[in-house]
This record gives sequence, structure tokens and C-alpha cells, in this order.
Amino acid sequence: MIISHKHRYLFVELPRTGTTAISRELCEKYDGEAILKKHATYEDFLRSPEGENGRDYYTFSCIRHPMDKAVSLYYKYKTDHRSYYSSGRRKGKDNWIVRIQQSSQFKFISSANADFSDYFMRYFWIPYDDWSILSHDIFNRIIRFEALDEGLSKVLGDLNLEQVRPLPRKNITGSRAEDFYQYYPKKTRQRAKWIFGPYMKKWGYSFPPDWDMGNVGLIDKLVYNTANAFRSLYWRYYR
Repeated sequence: MIISHKHRYLFVELPRTGTTAISRELCEKYDGEAILKKHATYEDFLRSPEGENGRDYYTFSCIRHPMDKAVSLYYKYKTDHRSYYSSGRRKGKDNWIVRIQQSSQFKFISSANADFSDYFMRYFWIPYDDWSILSHDIFNRIIRFEALDEGLSKVLGDLNLEQVRPLPRKNITGSRAEDFYQYYPKKTRQRAKWIFGPYMKKWGYSFPPDWDMGNVGLIDKLVYNTANAFRSLYWRYYR
């Protein structure tokens, strides 16, 4: 999480949405400083001593196509990104539920040499969301991963700050193709609609036209909303 008391802004870092690049740029060029932990939520901020004085700050975060995020996560496991999963360096950063999940997925991919579709069909069962459901809808601006530089430019314009340079990209996951749709063969597409459809509808993303996926149904929305009721409690108070 990045704050600037000089410019009165707060940047909330949602994982795997390009936040590393933006955070470093804010700290290097726009008087930002890191507070709390990297992926602290806005609720964490409000409960902190900083939160009392920062409630009226300009607040922004990022969002990313969920199907792209899933592929990115797979490749972090596949490449053992920065040796996080084999070395145990993440043990102090996540709670035991997350550590068990990460360990299971990393071992499955590495031991079985599983491709993305195998990983997706094994671990994705419940309609997807992330902790953007907590506060993203009240933020001043949401930057899309697909247009990071443009989004940052709009944020800086809102803050009456001149952009110093194009945004350098950081922490890029290697060894994967840019077109994430190619990782979803036909056997995965109905599952992808069930998993990602409600989230994509909420944020204005769409499936490729030639997939002919149809509309998100009432059952999809009901399960999605029910899952989010429990996830909100987890992300707000325990994560």
C-alpha cells in the first residue's frame, strides 16, 4: 500500500494487477511511501493509525481480466517465481489457509508437469472473485491492467500532477504467451463461463465472440453472490 501525504492519495495494491510497477513509480517519482504491508486492504488502512487522517484521500487501485490472472498465477507456480514456493519465503506473508493452498497447487504443477488446463480443471470450482469486492466500488479510480500507463496518467491528471515518464513494467511473469485465451481449450470453456462469467460481467470484460458462451444465468449469479458473502468476511477480518 502506497500513501502520499503531500499529494493526499492512497494506492491499494490488489495482487497480480500491475501494482508493483505502479507502486515503485509512485515512490520514485510522486512522493509516495509504503505503509502497512504490500497487499493490505483498504479496511486494513482504515483500522490503522494512518486511516484516521487519510479517509478523505484520493484512493485508487487496479483490476485485471480474471482469465489472464489465472494464467499468470499458474505460471508463477510453474516457474517457481523468484523461488517463492520451493524456498518457503512466503511463509511469513500468508496465513495457513493460503500456504496450504499454494503448497498443494505448486506441488501438483511441478510433480505432474501439469499444463494450465489440467491446473484449471482441478482447482477452479467456485465462481471467481478477489478482494476488490471489499472497497473497489467506492474508490476514486480503478486502473485496468490492460491499460496501466493510460490509467496512471488519468490518476495523475486527477491529482494535478504531471506524468514524468511512461510507466516502467516490473515483476513480469515469464515463459507465457501474451494471448491468455489460447490457454483455454474447448474442454475448459463451460467451466470458464461458470467460474469467471459473473466477475467479467461486473467489470465489463467479455469472452471471445467465437466462443458463443451465452449469458450469465441466474444460478451463476446466485452462487457467485453466496460465495462472496463468505469471502467478504474472510477477506475483511481474517486474510
